[in-house]
Amino acid sequence: MLGVCALLLAPTGRACEDGVAVISGGDTYPPLSWRRGDTLVGASVDMVRHILTEVGVTAKPDEGGPWKRVLRRTRDGQVDILMGVRKSPERENFLLYLDPPITPSVQGVFVPVQHAFNYNTWKDLQGKSGSITLGTNFDDEFDAYAREHLSLQSVRKVEQNFMKLDKGRVDYMLGPLVPTQLYLEKFGYTGKIINADTPLMTLQEYVAISRKSPCIKHATHISKALQSWTDSGKINDAMENSFVDWFQEQEAVPAKKP
Repeated sequence: MLGVCALLLAPTGRACEDGVAVISGGDTYPPLSWRRGDTLVGASVDMVRHILTEVGVTAKPDEGGPWKRVLRRTRDGQVDILMGVRKSPERENFLLYLDPPITPSVQGVFVPVQHAFNYNTWKDLQGKSGSITLGTNFDDEFDAYAREHLSLQSVRKVEQNFMKLDKGRVDYMLGPLVPTQLYLEKFGYTGKIINADTPLMTLQEYVAISRKSPCIKHATHISKALQSWTDSGKINDAMENSFVDWFQEQEAVPAKKP
């Protein structure tokens, strides 16, 4: 049994050389990526799959999962290509980031309606308790500010953040604006939790290759293809299509009640 587990957890080794690459990303990050069954779908999945076919490689999306675990698997070479990831000095030790970034991502401050407060600057978060999803980073400046001045708790799933906000266990949560709004509706918290008018910041989301993956030999081609998708507007079209796909999927499943 242990031998089987070791094989399952082993790095991909000859990925891209054998014609298959494991790709991963956030599993609650529409329209870029979200989990459907045991696999990721979304605009970034479609884009990377298409680009890899140009070099004769088949993309194999995994199920995503908790972001911290996804990062660890990429660091260890079990994931070849990571989608929708932000830059940080620590991550650059095990990731090769590809330019250009695939999309900007507005980060929001979310508060319970019954206990809303005015948010305009980071200083307004001091003296309050906040929550983020485990493994989340923002930028170097904010991460350093948060370590020194803010009280942030981490949870594994975005819906746990909603529950803590709704029950008054934290005062605010931080997260990507559009995906969080979509999941507020999915889990029945629309009207109970709102985002502040002033965003926390805007970040860039990248595609990156594990430095342990043989797929790194295709970095130049993938980067040029990303530029083409950006310049032509294909990535915007893919995200629009993914929004439609997401909403149709949600209409087929009744919204959950908290």
